[in-house]
Amino acid sequence: MNKTHLNFIIPYSNISIDTMNMINETQNGKIKIIYSVMDIFRINSKACNVLNEENDYKDYVYTINKFKNHPLLIGWYINDEISSCFNKNLRNRTLTIHEIGPNHPSLTVICKKGDVELLINTTDIMGLSQCRI
Repeated sequence: MNKTHLNFIIPYSNISIDTMNMINETQNGKIKIIYSVMDIFRINSKACNVLNEENDYKDYVYTINKFKNHPLLIGWYINDEISSCFNKNLRNRTLTIHEIGPNHPSLTVICKKGDVELLINTTDIMGLSQCRI
């Protein structure tokens, strides 16, 4: 990895502290991590609701507190192409990050250009991926 032009990675799913420590040691802190917390909240996208929000919120806060001081962390991956009907939930996730771990921004990746306007207030950084329709 240290011979590539990478300077950060975004694992799609959660990685452990041990893995982050290994990356830190083997890459001498040169490769940073955007940590995925997007799957902590289980959703029903057809009904447009969060299934177990109270318990999932506790897990979300626990995870942020666990990783927020890791030297590799540069941000939180909160959303990968979920519908704009979750605007309120995503905004609350970002506000929680601002409160608990304000030194690291939230990141959203969306597919539909039309969702940019609807989701712009839900995140600190927004990426637009190539859609396969």
